Formats: sequence, C-alpha cells, structure tokens
Amino acid sequence: MSLLENISSLSLQEIEAIHSRLLDSANELDEERHKIPLLKSLFSNVAPTLYFMLDQEKEVCDFLKWKFCKITPKVVRDCVKRTGFKMTKKNPNWLGLWGKHMKSIEFRTICIFQKVNHFPGTFQIGRKDKLWKNFSRFQTIHGEKNFNFMPQTFILPNDLCLLRRQWRERKRKWIVKPPASARGKGIKIISSWEELPKKQFLVVQRYIINPYLINGCKFDLRVYVYVSCFDPLRVYIFNDGLVRFATRKYSARTATLSDKYIHLTNYSVNKQNKKVYKQPGMENNNLSHKCGEYLVNSQARRNTKSRYNCHELFGFDIILDSNLKPWLLEVNISPSLQANSSTDLNIKSQLVKDLLNIAGFRLPKFLLPFEISYFGDDFNCSKYFIPNQSLKNAKNLLLKSLSPDDIKILIEAEDELSRSGCFERIFPSTSSKPYLNFFKSCRHYNLLLDKWTQLYMRDTFQPLAGIRLLKSLTDIQV
Repeated sequence: MSLLENISSLSLQEIEAIHSRLLDSANELDEERHKIPLLKSLFSNVAPTLYFMLDQEKEVCDFLKWKFCKITPKVVRDCVKRTGFKMTKKNPNWLGLWGKHMKSIEFRTICIFQKVNHFPGTFQIGRKDKLWKNFSRFQTIHGEKNFNFMPQTFILPNDLCLLRRQWRERKRKWIVKPPASARGKGIKIISSWEELPKKQFLVVQRYIINPYLINGCKFDLRVYVYVSCFDPLRVYIFNDGLVRFATRKYSARTATLSDKYIHLTNYSVNKQNKKVYKQPGMENNNLSHKCGEYLVNSQARRNTKSRYNCHELFGFDIILDSNLKPWLLEVNISPSLQANSSTDLNIKSQLVKDLLNIAGFRLPKFLLPFEISYFGDDFNCSKYFIPNQSLKNAKNLLLKSLSPDDIKILIEAEDELSRSGCFERIFPSTSSKPYLNFFKSCRHYNLLLDKWTQLYMRDTFQPLAGIRLLKSLTDIQV
C-alpha cells in the first residue's frame, strides 16, 4: 500500500492528531534552537543575564547579535559564538562589541541595550605620558608616601630640564619609551645623556636596576583588572596573571643595555630569541592582593555617566624589585588576549568567560527601567556628592534608611559578585575603605557599597545575611 493510500484511509481526527504532533515536534525543535542561556538572579523580580560559556559547554541559541570587528580577539569571538551569538556587520541591534577605544563622541551613538569594552577617557591611564601626569598629580595632592609605587618619570621634551638636573645629581640608567607604543616597540635602555633624543616626544622612566630574579632572569607580571562600573566603582582582579620572562640571564652592566633579551620581558620581543629560556612557574598568594590595592589608586579618578553601556579590561604591568616591592610600569587599555600555548588559552578563555558573565549582558526586553532612566535627567542619588569631612556621619546613616534605588544598587552588586568566577572583587572590599580618602568627593553609591561590604562581607556567613535582607526587601519592584 502506498503512502498516499495510507493517508487517505485515515479519519479526519487521526490526520488532525498527526498534524498536531508534527507541529509540537517542530515547535520543540524551534524552541531548542532559540533557547537563550540565562543566569537567574539571586533575587526575585530581577532580570536574568546572558550566560557565557567555555568550549566544553553547549551552544544553545542562534539569534543573538554581536558587532563584528576585525580586532576582536579570537578567544572573545569563540566565547560569544559558543553562547549563541552571530557576528553581524550591518544589523544595528547588536548587543555587544569588543574593539578599539572610541572617541568620546562615538560613545553617544551606542543604544541603551548595547555594551562596549571601553569607558570614555581611559586613555588617561592607558597612555604612558597621561598615566604619569595623573599619578604625579595624586602625589602632589596626597603625598608621595601614598603614591610611591611608580618609578620616577619624565615627559620629553617638556621635562628635559628637570631630567637633566636629575641626571647630573645621580648616575642612573633610564628606560626610554614612546608614549603610546606597545609590544616593546621603540623601547631602549640608556645610561649616557648623549644617547637621549632631546626633541622627540618620549617617556623617560627610572630603570629598576635591581629586579627580583627567577633562575637569574628578569620578569614582570601582567595583572588583569576588570572594571564593571564606575558609579559605583566596582573593580575586580583575575586570579591568574601572566609571568613574562626575559630569555637571557640578567646583568646590570652598561655593556648589556642594548640586549633586549636581557632587559625586556615582552613576549613579542623574546619569542624572536631562538634559544628561549624555559619559563618556570611562580606563585605568591599575597602578591596579587597587594598589587590589587595599588591598582585602585590608579583608577580612583576615572568615572563615567554610563551604567550599562561600558565595561573594561585593563592589563597592569608590574615588576618586583629585589626587596619584593611591586612597581607599576604601565597600564594597557587593550591588553593582548592572544593565546600562545594551551595553558595560555585555558587561562584567557576562563578570563573572558568570567568577565563577560560579570558584565551582565541582557536582552533588550529585560533591561530594567532603573537602568534606562539612569541615562536621562531623572533624579538619582548617584549625582549627589558628600564632602570628605562628612563621611563618618553619612556612612552611619546609609544602611538605616535605604531608598528603592539603594536597594537596586546593592542587589546589582550582589548579583554581579555571584557571577564573578575566577575574579576577586578588590573594590569595594573589606580592606578598601582607606582608598575612599583619595576620591575628591565621595559619591553616595560608593559610600553605600563600602558600608554594606564592611558590614556583610567580613566573614563566611555574613554575606548570606545581607542577601536574606535584600530578598526581604524585593517586594519593591526592581
């Protein structure tokens, strides 16, 4: 009997039942194909966020849009594709972008539901000359005792006379860098005044002549720092950094200064050395926390009006001297995420996955009215500043009279922390309170989060008490 004869022998009810089952199967397949990976909030009435995955986890949807950019690192592209994003060049309704730093005016074109990987103005710490100018300004305001973790630096040609005076007083070695270069380009170490280009725009920094060595080789640390928000300021440090080694034994002799394999630790430089020294491991559990505290100082003055549109990963380059004192060398606003080994790939895949989960990407329909209104001229506590002399009284009152917006900020911070993976939040933290003194004026939400952290993050059980309190308050629509 043919298929047609089989069908013709069925009753109308049987045909309708088969049709219904076929529709259900098609809907199930379509549902599975369009299922969105979401992370539920700790709190009721709070929108979920998109969940980003590692390679072992399943791709579950195929209609999310991510803005195509040629310079997006492969490890980022792979992560967003696993989560179900499709790269788009023309569709204006993309949710995320990982690209180069934009001009400030370009940030105004970003839609309310879109998120990019830079804040406006972070070149103020990303350029070597700007970083030193801001750092020296803080030295003037708060004293060198508090800001003594960056080698003395001069910006040429403006500081040529000051540098000359230092040169005469102390015989030192100096490292010369272009202000906006990367990957070791244009860097040299000098000890003679005659070697110094006098008219070029350069950064001249005191060379750390006594670096801490491992197996006789110089090294530095790349520490990954992530800022999810500037108001209130929330800063995270990734548990795994990179240790970058020079590939020849260290020597401070003047005759060796031109040997880049002795004095430079950049991977792009040392990979050219055919006799590469095998890089040993290093672990110092206390170091990352100590460096993390220093990192907050460099960020303290940066802020932005945007609460959802921006987030940023920074690469802090730090060197240890022979006394194990960390020195900040520079800050990278587009740290390389290129993976040069399987271990490197595993670390950077975890870094990117956790970073994007902290970022809290949402679908447009899940964007909260609170977040949207932040960009307008609506009243918001975050616009109010509290003079430093009033800090004590203000902090004592903060948690006694929480406004609906206060509750939303605390919920946002707790939810974000629950998604932090291999990142540790270093601001606010139980030890970050002294850094509030370095803010010109303290924003309401920075004080609120500090007080909350001091009260509910001191021991293992207190965070649960804080979450229970917030859950009891979530009958307020958030």
